[in-house]
Amino acid sequence: MLENSDVTSFYSHGKVVSIDVESAIAQLKQASIVTDWAGADLFIIGAAYVPNGKYRSEKVLRNLRKFWEDFFTASNAHLKEWGQPMLMLDIY
Repeated sequence: MLENSDVTSFYSHGKVVSIDVESAIAQLKQASIVTDWAGADLFIIGAAYVPNGKYRSEKVLRNLRKFWEDFFTASNAHLKEWGQPMLMLDIY
């Protein structure tokens, strides 16, 4: 779940980096990328996992989670659970 568009990106020179979440959300709103998700409940599974079997750094994960929490809130959606890599709650 890494944002990588012409508006904002978690990538720089081929590596994952932390971004300024408030600035990124503002840019997405200005570009009309933030839309109404009609109160959808979202469950993210495997947020920390990368293909080589390793995990992302805690700093990047905190930033990544904050980005998606803010994005979904701005989109009228609810991030119910964030799994790194597994959920701690049951999906209903």
